[in-house]
Amino acid sequence: MERLVLTDQVSVRYEMSTDLVVRGLVPETGGAMQHSVLSLRQSRARYGTVVGWIVRIRP
Repeated sequence: MERLVLTDQVSVRYEMSTDLVVRGLVPETGGAMQHSVLSLRQSRARYGTVVGWIVRIRP
């Protein structure tokens, strides 16, 4: 049986592209953050959009 060891929330800020080839929103350089949380239900205050979770488990 596996045991949950750590859960991290990953968020990123987006900005409008200034590139003529790439239009619309693009990830802001250096705009990603990773925060430890107690569960997937606990969304931590963030400065961007939550884009995923990192879940570490141990056998």
